Amino acid sequence: YLIEWYYKDLTAPPITNSGKVQDLTKPFMFQLDGVTTGDSVGVRLAAKNALGQGPWSPMFVTPVL
Repeated sequence: YLIEWYYKDLTAPPITNSGKVQDLTKPFMFQLDGVTTGDSVGVRLAAKNALGQGPWSPMFVTPVL
């Protein structure tokens, strides 16, 4: 799986520390530097395999705690 993070402007390019998720059954965590409490972060996932990448999931938006 691929994961992208968006900060404040959810229509801007993803922030630089996009990452890969290998197994959604296990917890995963990414550190987001420079975010401010109370702002919003958007997250979306897409599956990828040898045949290519699937569509992106809907954007999940959550506040920074």
